[in-house]
Amino acid sequence: MKHVEQFRISLRSAPYLVDHGFQDIVVLPGSFYIEKALSLGNVPPRRVRQVTFQNPIILSSEDTVIRVHVQDQGDGRVKYAFYEGGNEQCAAALEIDHDGSRLTGEERFAIEPFQAGAQAVIPSEAFYERLRENGNQYGPRFQKVCGIWRNGNAFGKDFGHKREGWEFSGFDHTIGRGLHPGERKDICAQSD
Repeated sequence: MKHVEQFRISLRSAPYLVDHGFQDIVVLPGSFYIEKALSLGNVPPRRVRQVTFQNPIILSSEDTVIRVHVQDQGDGRVKYAFYEGGNEQCAAALEIDHDGSRLTGEERFAIEPFQAGAQAVIPSEAFYERLRENGNQYGPRFQKVCGIWRNGNAFGKDFGHKREGWEFSGFDHTIGRGLHPGERKDICAQSD
């Protein structure tokens, strides 16, 4: 079963997003797509996976219309594809698994063994400096990463002030207090 949802967003309706820039423009954070997909689901999610970003959506004070194609796969998985206005190029896509019975012990993530096996610990200051060098302009509301562990090609992030857990692509991230839900998810997705 497939259906289409539509909504509008601007810097007037979501002013906190002004802190999410890239090369002097404000772009819709990757976490926003996850947040929106989660809000459209009628069953609690077990896992968010296969998140891809193809075309950034640039924000201004004027409303931007976004279409969401929602496709129920019939097995507890729902696919979401986001499009800006009448554009036929997908801006982002993801899948939400509502059936946790398919998760194996190997797919579940524990941070302690990951940290113990890390080949490198990256300080948050170095992380954000590298992002700035690449053109990312995260304001204070989007700079919540306290530390990063690298283990091969995988990264784990510490957000301090542990309170609420979110699971993304097999990683269980614990996020900081006092943040808008979109900000919490965005700091999980930040990468260089």
